[in-house]
Amino acid sequence: MNEMKRLAWESFVTVRQNFLGNHQTGNYVNLIEEMLISFKDLCCNMSIKIDYLNSHLDQFQDN
Repeated sequence: MNEMKRLAWESFVTVRQNFLGNHQTGNYVNLIEEMLISFKDLCCNMSIKIDYLNSHLDQFQDN
């Protein structure tokens, strides 16, 4: 696994652990932005779900 793939994977795992689970960290917006940047660096096509998540981050309530 090259460096860009490793960074994308690690950012996804971080988002999964700190946002998609039962506990949201305070910096979840930054975590998701970092994940999106790392996936764009890999030239991955973003699904409509990821675009929706990115555009509606301010709508998520705190736990």
